[in-house]
Amino acid sequence: MSHDLRQLPPNVVPYLNALSHKGSNHREELDGFLAAVDQMTDWWEFQRGYTIDDEEEAKFENLKLLHEELREAIYLPTKQEQLDRLVPDLYQVIALMDSINQRREAPHYSPQLAVNDFLLCGAAWLLERADDEAVLQRLERLKGYAGVLRHAFIGVKSRLLPEVVESLEIGLNHFRAGLEAVNLDDPDQFRDALASIKEGAEILQFLIDWQRQDLQRQAQMSSRFTIPGAGPAFQDALEQARPLPREQWRRGIKYLETVATPQLEATWAGMRSSIFWEPNQRLEVWEEIQLSIEDVKLAVADLSNLELTPDQALDNLEATLETLAAAFRQARQASLSHLHLQGTQAGYYIEALLGALNNTLPFLAFPELFHGSPPPEEWKQIIAHILDYGADLEVDHLYRAGYLLLQRFPPPPPLEEVPEGWTCPSCKHFNTSGTRCSECHIAPVSISAEAWSG
Repeated sequence: MSHDLRQLPPNVVPYLNALSHKGSNHREELDGFLAAVDQMTDWWEFQRGYTIDDEEEAKFENLKLLHEELREAIYLPTKQEQLDRLVPDLYQVIALMDSINQRREAPHYSPQLAVNDFLLCGAAWLLERADDEAVLQRLERLKGYAGVLRHAFIGVKSRLLPEVVESLEIGLNHFRAGLEAVNLDDPDQFRDALASIKEGAEILQFLIDWQRQDLQRQAQMSSRFTIPGAGPAFQDALEQARPLPREQWRRGIKYLETVATPQLEATWAGMRSSIFWEPNQRLEVWEEIQLSIEDVKLAVADLSNLELTPDQALDNLEATLETLAAAFRQARQASLSHLHLQGTQAGYYIEALLGALNNTLPFLAFPELFHGSPPPEEWKQIIAHILDYGADLEVDHLYRAGYLLLQRFPPPPPLEEVPEGWTCPSCKHFNTSGTRCSECHIAPVSISAEAWSG
């Protein structure tokens, strides 16, 4: 991604847009901006509890100075002066944070982020590059992660082979023993504790990989409810509940309320600002889906309503899910795909529009985009919509610009799957295998044989 399309924290972008828009009162967006700066400050203060090397330590020092400049910039007298200071500083901050994150998230000791971070911090502590508090903070987080692993193990234990269960129990014991052995007063014991945690995590990686593959299998399962992110989960819940007495629904209802429904709402929230809908249908589609989601939530709550019979409650949920699935089908028909444009100029512009829609790219990035990647003359109406957004900050212009752009670049037709095999030149029968036609039993003469026969 180029510098001008580097994504920023969502809470800072409204303030930058208000600064670049003459008619906006930027002070109305200041609280959100300062909250975002506070979050970034909390991040680097926590992360700098240990450093991998001198290069990383220097990055944290730069972050500290840049955050001080961000807080000072909001007191500059004019909007333009604030922009001139804030924009380059923010991009530098994000670049430094990304650099630190990318390096730390590399699997130095473990592909499990919480484990890797703790072991990195522990190794830094042994080299006197970490303070005690940094180790203890990560230890508490790792204990919570260990609880998640144990809960996941209990949930799938019955589906695993006995020898796998035995191995995973050994891994959990190593992990727990390492956590309990952490002692900053004894470096040798601390080193042994790190080794035990690492060994346990390596064994438990099987559980994580198995769970990931199991989730992928579930996601790929065909579901009668074509509901993004939650269709198979709701279908599974209905199928399991039908033969059970109502008093055994409690865990299933809790799962729908605390996992499946929030996942549905989160998926929809992400979709809303990441899909280019037919402009004149967008708000209608949104409202239809939102109302249908609310109906599903009420139907889930009614599973505990004793005024309804079990069959009535389940039929009610089933009906609301069918309505929601129909709303999503309508939404797909009223939208255009953009994934096929990655790596193209049009895809670059779509990336910018999506950034603006998700409040991660300020409007001031668009003039730089026009300069760095000049749009063709035939995009004139598309650019006009983008400029209209800069004039009034109404997101409808962005949706219209994206939809018009995608209409110019429809996705290619799906490739027709060609079965493996060959067509007999004599009788035209298609053969899936072999070198002799299964219909006329003639073995075709190869081109090379024909060439030699002459």
